[in-house]
Amino acid sequence: DKKKRGQTAAATGIDGFEIQKYADGDLCRSLDQGKLYQAKVVKAGEDDQYFIHYQGWNKKWDKWVHASLMMAEGPEAEKYAKKLADAEKKREEAKVKARAG
Repeated sequence: DKKKRGQTAAATGIDGFEIQKYADGDLCRSLDQGKLYQAKVVKAGEDDQYFIHYQGWNKKWDKWVHASLMMAEGPEAEKYAKKLADAEKKREEAKVKARAG
């Protein structure tokens, strides 16, 4: 479909999900090493950077993350986290099967 003059595409992050803006205290999910972890925005920075705390993890793992690696907490994030976990499980099962030959 054709874009109207002056219309721009929304920036996208994880698997094409639209990049969102977050505020301090917002709950979110952050993609790290192929998994989507529950997190909380501690501080919003510049250029779509957010300092996040991974829920249930020691604060030594807190870090700056770009919004393209984040999703708002909710049903869509839960569904996507399950999709990633299922894909990881299938990869692991394939490795075990390949070793068993």
